[in-house]
Amino acid sequence: MSALQPVRYHFGSFCLEPDERRLLRNDTLVDVQPKELDLLILLIERAGHLVRKDELLDSLWPEAVVEENALSVQVSKLRATLGETAKEWRFVETIPRSGYRFAAPVRLDTLPREPDVVVRRQRETRLVLEAETSQRWMWMLGLGLGVVVTVVVVGVLITSGFRAEANRNTPATAHVDPQTSSLPSLSDTTPRAMAEQAYAEGRAIWWTRTELNRALWQFRRAIVHDSTFALAYVGIADVQVMGYQTGVEARATLDKAFKLDPELGEAYTTLGFVRVVQEWDWEAAGEAFEQALSLAPDYPPAHQWYATLLMIQNRSNEAVDELNQALLVAPPAAESSILADLCQALYYARKYEQSVEACQRALDLNVSQPFAPKQGFWSLVLAGETEEAVRWARLYPLAEPIRSAIQRPPAAYRGAGGAQLLYEDLARYEHTRNSLFALYLSARVAALSGNTEEALSALEEAVSVRQFHVPFANADPIFDGLRNHSRFLALMRQIGLND
Repeated sequence: MSALQPVRYHFGSFCLEPDERRLLRNDTLVDVQPKELDLLILLIERAGHLVRKDELLDSLWPEAVVEENALSVQVSKLRATLGETAKEWRFVETIPRSGYRFAAPVRLDTLPREPDVVVRRQRETRLVLEAETSQRWMWMLGLGLGVVVTVVVVGVLITSGFRAEANRNTPATAHVDPQTSSLPSLSDTTPRAMAEQAYAEGRAIWWTRTELNRALWQFRRAIVHDSTFALAYVGIADVQVMGYQTGVEARATLDKAFKLDPELGEAYTTLGFVRVVQEWDWEAAGEAFEQALSLAPDYPPAHQWYATLLMIQNRSNEAVDELNQALLVAPPAAESSILADLCQALYYARKYEQSVEACQRALDLNVSQPFAPKQGFWSLVLAGETEEAVRWARLYPLAEPIRSAIQRPPAAYRGAGGAQLLYEDLARYEHTRNSLFALYLSARVAALSGNTEEALSALEEAVSVRQFHVPFANADPIFDGLRNHSRFLALMRQIGLND
């Protein structure tokens, strides 16, 4: 349980309390379905900004493949709940062919704390006791004797000066480790301490890469507590850059962090990643990472995201070294994400067996890791283990859309013709689905099938829409047969690679 205050959003005559899962209108509870409420929270947390359909589909239906009309139905229901329509809207704006935006003014504040000070102190004391293994017997005593004895224990702890050991003079830009930072003590409810706690919780969530909206929520809470806490702005930018959009939002947020501290290594790390995935400015990205590693050498994303640049530049062995360095300084919550990237770097280095091992380690730590299932599949395919690749994809639900394309038992893909059968299944399925990574997947499947024209056309279209994955084609072994083709070379020059 957190010592953080829950937030609420005010818009029009409505008040949304996400923690309590309720929507009020003029202080009257509104009957709203769970999926509508989830949609409203997703939109209002990014009020004023476009939220793309793919993001909403992935967030609202993480375990299923649904069509866009399912999202349209939920938007219509939400609008009805809010008393509006698509033509006459006050809150939910449709952005044609893109997504939706919560366009009304929103005011954010915090819910008041529990009035019962004794109950609050009991809960905070429990957190402190859990953090102090040497005092676990006192916690067990408190559980056994009940509330009365717990109150007595609180008094004993206060009078004896017992507190969780923590540094409460952390500057605005100091790195807060979500795995080791202590929880607030009974007396430590200063704005800065609460901001640090919210940031630490957000960062721990962010590392999973599966609930970015929850991470964003915590980073914004940190700013509610202390608007001068620079790391919170970096956290928000880290969520924004994961959207693989224009980079405008992340850049604007980073500007706030740099104004608070121009020498913030964590901010330079995110700036480097923006320049990689959203701006394709490889030289400037390298400069930002150099600055980041100089200022924050023990910050895991600095090594991890620099490795991303190295992969794109076809320097995969150097990327492997950086990711191993990231693992040395990473908290436990970060290991699965870094191992997934290590799996990718080893794949680009043509070390397929080691790649699969790294993906397996990532999934052993976090079966919901979103990138390792797909990357492990491709490593097995290029290793010639088609049947095993099929087993892998069927084992992990997050290996979509590959998993849904595989309709036959693994044994059907055995032998010399198994690979071609798999490519045909993947190609047929992907053409029926419009997803964020469809073009790159289509290009991969076409290249493996020997369809050069289709592969190059898909890559060219991916470049034209600045699809996130396409720069990795510079290193992807799937495209080794196209590397000397004039159109492929022209694409890489267009991206700014292989000049």
